[in-house]
Amino acid sequence: MGLAALTDALAAYLESTLEPTPALVGATYPTANTDLPAVVLSCSGARQQLRGIGRLPAPSATGALRVTDTVDLANPVATFPDAVVTLLSNDRKTLTLLHGPLVAADGTNTTFGSADLHATVGATVFSVVEGTPGAGEVQPDPDLGVLRFGAALPATGTLTASYFVGEWEVRTERYQGTLLVETFAADTGAVDTLSRAVEAALLEPAGNGPLGLNEIEPTSWLPIDAAGPNRASARGRALAFTFDYELVEPHVGAGGGLISTVSVDSTFGAEHFDVQREGSTP
Repeated sequence: MGLAALTDALAAYLESTLEPTPALVGATYPTANTDLPAVVLSCSGARQQLRGIGRLPAPSATGALRVTDTVDLANPVATFPDAVVTLLSNDRKTLTLLHGPLVAADGTNTTFGSADLHATVGATVFSVVEGTPGAGEVQPDPDLGVLRFGAALPATGTLTASYFVGEWEVRTERYQGTLLVETFAADTGAVDTLSRAVEAALLEPAGNGPLGLNEIEPTSWLPIDAAGPNRASARGRALAFTFDYELVEPHVGAGGGLISTVSVDSTFGAEHFDVQREGSTP
């Protein structure tokens, strides 16, 4: 993820904090009047310190981490370096998930519903039940990490399962560098108002500020200038800050290999992780 996670987190935070919300917030320059006012974020001179796994291990995390996995029903196996393990029983009614044990969305394992487990094959969405499943239904066994279906799964197609695990490893990466924030608007007054609001939001954040941002200090405040035709002919001002940012990523082991793609939705407030198994379809 790296520095993209930082700019994504700051963009989401500024979108939720600035009033009125700018038309464009992110890593793209404005090209038309409809993009104004705009806030453009970029990083430079970054250096990486204190990796979490290997150099400075972080403790495992607990709670509820959403995992999305796909299984090829024509070849429902998990491939290990020294073995290939079948995930589906002979009667095609019991599927062993690649991760487990399972928890509900609130971190418990007492009751499961549609918010805690989502299983589909094509257009078929299986209803989650606690008792013995019937046709079109699925019963999770959270302790074993197993799904039991009321009818045999088809011989072909793809099963997609979205569920939660209760414990996972954590990888942390810490970055320091320079954050450049460029503000654009149609006139000097609007640019001045926007740039002051951006500085206040970053230096005096509402609540806890952007997740992972440990420290931010201003280093430059430039005059308002004409941005030119390549910036929607807007007026602009650039602000620079030094920052200290810690990226926290979940890392989950699986029978089919480590989960290597983690989409982090870093918004101001609760942080959401969407996890895809290596080789699976996002």
